[in-house]
Amino acid sequence: MNWLRWVLYLVGGLLLFVTLLIGGALLFLDDDDYRRLLVFGADHLLDASLEINGDFSFALGKEITLVAESVHLLAHDGSYSATIGEFSSNQRLGAYLMTGTFWVNSLVLSDVQLDIKQTGESSFDLHGLILPPVVIEEARLNNLQLFYTRREPAVTHEISLLELVVDDINDSGPVRVNGSGLVNGRPLSIEGSFGALSDLIDSQQPYALNLEVASGGMQLRLSGAIADPVRGEGMDLDLSFRDPSLSQVLRLFDEAAPEIGSFSVQAHLGGSYAAPRLNDLDLHLERGKELSANITGKVDNLMTGEGLALQVDGKSSDPNLLSWLIFGAEDQIRTFRIKGKVHEDNGRFFATEVDADASARTGLDISLKGNAQIPTRMHPRPAPGQQLVLNISSPSMLALNLPELGDIPEFGHVTGSARVTPFLHGARYSDIRLEAGSSEQVHATVTGDIGFLSFEINKGVTGIDLDVSLTAVSSQALGDAINYELPDLGAVRAGMQVSGTTDNLIVDRISLYTGRPDQPVIRLNGTAQTKLKTHSSVLKITFDVATGDLVAAMRNVTPDYLGRLEGRVEMSDIDGSWGLDSFDIASTQTTLYTVKFSGVLDDVVKRDKAEINIFIDIPDPAALGKAADLDLTGIASIRSEGVIAIKDQRVTYKGADQVGRTRSTTLLSGTLEGERPSLKGSFVIPVLYLEDVGLEPHGDPETPMMESGELGNQQPERSPHAFSREPLNFAILKQIDLDMNISIDEISSAQVSADQLHGRILLENGRLQVRPMRLVAKGGPTDLDLEIDARDTPSISLKLTADDQQLGHWLAQVQDEVPVDGYANYQIVLDAKGNSSHELAASLNGHVALAFENVRIPAHYVDMLSGDVFGWVLGKVGREERYANLDCVLARFDINDGIAKSGLLAADGPHLMIKGTMTLDLGEETIDAVFLPEQKKFLFSSIAPVSLSGDMRDPDVHAVPAKEAAKNIGPLLLVPYVAIPAVVLGKMWESSVDDKDAYGGGCAALQAAEEEKLKQQGEAE
Repeated sequence: MNWLRWVLYLVGGLLLFVTLLIGGALLFLDDDDYRRLLVFGADHLLDASLEINGDFSFALGKEITLVAESVHLLAHDGSYSATIGEFSSNQRLGAYLMTGTFWVNSLVLSDVQLDIKQTGESSFDLHGLILPPVVIEEARLNNLQLFYTRREPAVTHEISLLELVVDDINDSGPVRVNGSGLVNGRPLSIEGSFGALSDLIDSQQPYALNLEVASGGMQLRLSGAIADPVRGEGMDLDLSFRDPSLSQVLRLFDEAAPEIGSFSVQAHLGGSYAAPRLNDLDLHLERGKELSANITGKVDNLMTGEGLALQVDGKSSDPNLLSWLIFGAEDQIRTFRIKGKVHEDNGRFFATEVDADASARTGLDISLKGNAQIPTRMHPRPAPGQQLVLNISSPSMLALNLPELGDIPEFGHVTGSARVTPFLHGARYSDIRLEAGSSEQVHATVTGDIGFLSFEINKGVTGIDLDVSLTAVSSQALGDAINYELPDLGAVRAGMQVSGTTDNLIVDRISLYTGRPDQPVIRLNGTAQTKLKTHSSVLKITFDVATGDLVAAMRNVTPDYLGRLEGRVEMSDIDGSWGLDSFDIASTQTTLYTVKFSGVLDDVVKRDKAEINIFIDIPDPAALGKAADLDLTGIASIRSEGVIAIKDQRVTYKGADQVGRTRSTTLLSGTLEGERPSLKGSFVIPVLYLEDVGLEPHGDPETPMMESGELGNQQPERSPHAFSREPLNFAILKQIDLDMNISIDEISSAQVSADQLHGRILLENGRLQVRPMRLVAKGGPTDLDLEIDARDTPSISLKLTADDQQLGHWLAQVQDEVPVDGYANYQIVLDAKGNSSHELAASLNGHVALAFENVRIPAHYVDMLSGDVFGWVLGKVGREERYANLDCVLARFDINDGIAKSGLLAADGPHLMIKGTMTLDLGEETIDAVFLPEQKKFLFSSIAPVSLSGDMRDPDVHAVPAKEAAKNIGPLLLVPYVAIPAVVLGKMWESSVDDKDAYGGGCAALQAAEEEKLKQQGEAE
């Protein structure tokens, strides 16, 4: 209705303005003076610019005559503009002083266009607009257009008055009214008549009135008489309005208005202009069985509401209509019904015998019953004892997900009740009881009062006094309800008391318990206070956690008793910036370990300033590992101390650690600014004692091995592929930038020793580089160069070289059984690209070269591979001998697009030489290999070749001649230690094997034998 108020405001203002101007005008002004005066008045009184570009004349006498053509009026703020082609009026000067009525003899308006734009909140108030009565003897209006544009949504309404004629010829009456026009393209007609103008002055008889406005099927009729029309006394009018489709009218104001149905209202209008009386009101709205509304009654004074007595009865089962009325666009409400009475008593208004209910499509049911005072500006507070009883019921909390509430967790069935006391701008809710869920899963209750909840959004809540409690049969059930995965910590019991206002919200008696009541897994208590106006909060919490139960929930094991972690936390928030004022966490009730964390953190998000102290002491890691179901055997006592300091986004860490005799220092510094933290530092160990960190061999190489049958019984569950198809996750490489120098000056062990290990780890923007990294051992150096680039499709590049490394004792750090003992030289150059292990293997390129000298292989591996084929030729290996000796193993593989082909593959022992060729398809995961054994001592007349083909994890093995000798060979066990470890070596004679050092020498005999064989072949030819 904003556009209508603007029209009334503009027209009334112009009339008042022109009248005041005329009344105070000087008799000696000419037309140009009056024109300038009108322009000045429009600028200062209407805040608009006025232009009169056509003819203009103003005459002052017994009658005031004003003529203006080509008039333009534009508001300075652009909210409205008006163009008038022709304006002519003739007004009796003393009519208002004599009768209190503006008496216009004639009025002509043509070619008028008025544009009004809604620009925001308007200070215009229709209640403050007073228009004096206007009597028009003759009026002719032609081609009047009104355009009103709403801001939200952006819709323009167009009203066109093609013609309106008001004419009383010779003051003899009656005054006839006839007009036509369009409203948003809908035809509009106005017809009617008034009594003679002379009857306005002669109040001896009532002034007759008969007016009808029609548009399509809509019809508005006002008929009857007014005893004194000038003073507005003695109205006796019948009012009727009928519209078979009320939606046509509503869509003038809201394009989204749904189909309403037929609407009719009849009433008798009496009283006076100042105190109109409405009797015999009968309002009816209906659309089939889906919608009906009836309001009957009367009101003695429409202005004050005095004597109001209405009976209301309505219902609807149209979701589109109800949701348009309540939510604007959502079709949530399914049915609605209301009955009740509204009446006035000594200036107060009451709704009595209210019986209303509604249901939503989601299953939410709401009912409201009782009596209540209707608050007004004169009486905004309720009378004592006036309350409505509110009840709600819903099959699930999801049914409460109305547009204003958003997503909420799912606990299950919901019931609630409260007593509602309405105020002018809000309501008080007392005896609140809201329950959700069930005792079998998750159950929550809220009880208490809310002193005042405003109907307006963001207006705040006062008088809050609520108790909140929650129980769940398990933390996992609670996690399912809130759509968050939680470990199994047992049953959950939580509660809090909420009081105060939204400007000063106090949360007290916060409690949380999980697990058994007599031995809770988590026990938490605290308080909180929030002031929304100042954006500040304070939170204080104390807690303790059963460490063993927490480990059990996280690792799905059942450890022994591990004590508890106890702590306290104080947090505060100033303008949305949370800070840890202090926190202190420590282990208790156990001697297995000691853990302490303490410090402050000014801003959890910005991390402007912090100091965190860390202390860990584990006197017997093996005992802790046994209690926690972890293998920490062989690790010496652990003690670690460190300090993390943050200031102005700069972070430093200083740590000193000790594992047995092994001491280390860690220094880090960097920044927390940017997309991710960036750190630089060093890790230094003067002497690394392998025994202290659990890397010393647990058994002597001479320790008896498992029999082949025992090993065969311990087959792990087989996966469908040798290389996993699951995507690799390198996300951690993108979360931090790191530049770390690693320095170990000496590696000491009873079995092995190395001079030093030095290297650098560089991680930047998802690209990890380990270069250079060198281990200097007794036999020679081992150099590693590794790069993993995870910025796009992950790619890996590896370079690894070693000289005369003693494999046996190094491999013994990983497993008790030493699969290979001897010296190794190897060179590996590989690169690959892909999102999974399989893609990396299938794209592998590079070469691998390997040489073993003086190798010992556990005899049970030989037994499993040999059968009738190798059983005697590898040597006289009985059950009492646990190792077979090989003097030299040589191999080189060239790899292109995941296909590895051997360029050299040979092994030489005291009794047998084996040569071979092999192709591995890493993408298809297949092997194709042939091994040719040659006797050095004639135990057999001949030995047949052995071929392997098929799945590289379990190939088919065939021997020729077919003595079925290979039937017991089984899975490829020679390959991991003779062939596949030999994924390596080009020309190894001089470059890798014969390096003239003091170690090895086993391959020199193989080289000499091959040279002798070539010589003999040449002589034979």
